[in-house]
Amino acid sequence: MNLDTKRQTLSQMVDEVYDITEKMGWLKSELIYDELSPAQELDVLYRLKDEYIKLVTELNKFTESDFNFLIEAATAEMKRP
Repeated sequence: MNLDTKRQTLSQMVDEVYDITEKMGWLKSELIYDELSPAQELDVLYRLKDEYIKLVTELNKFTESDFNFLIEAATAEMKRP
């Protein structure tokens, strides 16, 4: 994977993670602040679990070595005259 592709992948991952965590925040608010029936609470918990699984899956798309690659590339770019 080249540098531009890695940057694009990171950008997409961050956008998706932001969207997922925003959804999780709304679900958490529903769970905490709304008066839910047991069935509604169960539904929210399942939706929260689904978002959590999406989050973990998305985070696993970009590894520590991918970050290291980008850091090394940026460091090398800084050293150029």
